[in-house]
Amino acid sequence: MREDGREGCSGAPPQRRLETCASTNSEAAAWMAEGAPHGASVVADAQTGGRGRRGRSWYSPPGAGLWVSVVLRPRIGAQAAPLLAVAAGVAARDALAAAGVPGVTLKWPNDLMLAGRKMGGVLAELHGRGAEGGLACVLGLGVNLSLPADAFPEELKATATSPLREVGAAPDRDAVLDAFLPALLAAVEALESDGGSALVRSFAASLHGLGSRVEVTLPGGTLRGIAEGIGPGGELLVRDGEGALRRVLAGDVRLVEGPGAG
Repeated sequence: MREDGREGCSGAPPQRRLETCASTNSEAAAWMAEGAPHGASVVADAQTGGRGRRGRSWYSPPGAGLWVSVVLRPRIGAQAAPLLAVAAGVAARDALAAAGVPGVTLKWPNDLMLAGRKMGGVLAELHGRGAEGGLACVLGLGVNLSLPADAFPEELKATATSPLREVGAAPDRDAVLDAFLPALLAAVEALESDGGSALVRSFAASLHGLGSRVEVTLPGGTLRGIAEGIGPGGELLVRDGEGALRRVLAGDVRLVEGPGAG
């Protein structure tokens, strides 16, 4: 096996299945440090310390969803790192559709939405560079599948959802997983080959809140405007009140008008 973990492996990438862990991202990061190859994955029935963006917690009770983290060693530069979340969002949307959950939209930068509520999210954590200068990354995906409305914590009941809550049926977890893993690796290959142009177009086609008025919380204040799409680097494009097109690289987005505002 080469040092970057991309050559010398036959068959499907290895996978570890756990009943419970603190965080699949932490488990995958430790495995990566031991030499886990590109595409290796960790799946848990439950997490006791699941993580979201910016240090937020992720509610992941036993048997209620898909909690998986994947070791990625993409041959891309650091400037393309934000596109890993784009790749994961597209792969997750397509995997859910294949498993019988249509209508999933993608809220920039990393949320999966169903019927205007959040059903899942992506967390990409970088861990330096591989032997050939590419990035080393752990990509986590958490998706609620079978949580009924009354099972969510009180603070999440209005904003979180699952297919069970919305349509009365949950897809099989392994069906979603088996569709997601190859879709993610194919999306990473596409990112390596064309710089992500096709992935950006695909993400933008399902953008939650496209054409709606949004508020974006930035380190220096709040940007208000109309969400117009996704830029080539995975940035959110917002037309501000003065007509200027602003490129947002990082921030929290809230819809203030339009279907499923939130």
